[in-house]
This record gives sequence, structure tokens and C-alpha cells, in this order.
Amino acid sequence: MDTIDELVLKKMVQDTINLEVSGFHWKSYGRGATIYYVDKLSIVPIGCEMSGVDDLDILVFGETKHITKRYYIKERKAEILSFEERIMIQELLVKWLSEKGLKHDIVVGQ
Repeated sequence: MDTIDELVLKKMVQDTINLEVSGFHWKSYGRGATIYYVDKLSIVPIGCEMSGVDDLDILVFGETKHITKRYYIKERKAEILSFEERIMIQELLVKWLSEKGLKHDIVVGQ
């Protein structure tokens, strides 16, 4: 595993993500935040930040080029997500953000 993956895993441990609760978890750090998607003891991190424009609440790095890896904390490993998995996570994320009433910039499929 490369150094970047080690840093991502370390951040997940520091953020105390509950692996027993599937779904999305929000961890904010001022204007910046990470949305963690937990599924079957794995975590997919998605970066975001508060928007500075009126028509959006949040800017999400939710494009498929950014949603690339699934991490397993206990095993200390990472694996590449398939394009189909990335689209599925995007769709679930858009639904979750909508349920929270948050206006975002994600276009599913991109």
C-alpha cells in the first residue's frame, strides 16, 4: 500500500468511522469535510467543502474520477472500485444529499 493510502486510512481511524453502521457518515473540519460511505466493513471517502455560492450548499468531489478506492481499516488495504460501483455510490450519495436537503454539484455518470 502506498503512502497516500496509509494517510487516508490514518484519517479514517482519527475520524472514528463506525464500520457497523452502513451508509453515509459526515465528518466536517471547518469549511472542508469528508463524506464516508460505509458498506460491508469497507469505507469509500468522498471529499467536499461548503459552497461559497448561493445556489449550492456543498461542493462534492463526487465525480467518478474522485470516487476510486474502497478501504478496509482492519486489514489495512485498499482496492480499486469498478466504474459500476462508482456510479452506484454516486446515485446513493445524490439520494442521501437530497434527503438532507442539501443542494450539490454532482452529476451522476460523470
